[in-house]
Amino acid sequence: MIILEATVRRARRNREFGRVEALIDLIVKQPGHPARRVTIRTSQPAKGTPPLRQRLCHDAALLARHIETSPPVSACAA
Repeated sequence: MIILEATVRRARRNREFGRVEALIDLIVKQPGHPARRVTIRTSQPAKGTPPLRQRLCHDAALLARHIETSPPVSACAA
C-alpha cells in the first residue's frame, strides 16, 4: 500500500488526558488498483516529537495498513 496524501481534519484536544484526536483522510494506492480515500480516527499525545501532524498521519497510515492486511472477521452467534 502506498500513501499518496494525508490530510488532518476535525482535530480536537482532550485537555483532561493531554491527547489530540483527529480524523485523517488518506489517499492510498494498491498496486494494480485505483487510488481510494480512507478515513481513520486516531489520537496522539499533545506533546512530543516529531511534530503532532506527522505523528497523527503516521499512526493513521499504520492503522490503515493493519486493517488492509487483517483477515475479515466473521460474525459469531451469541
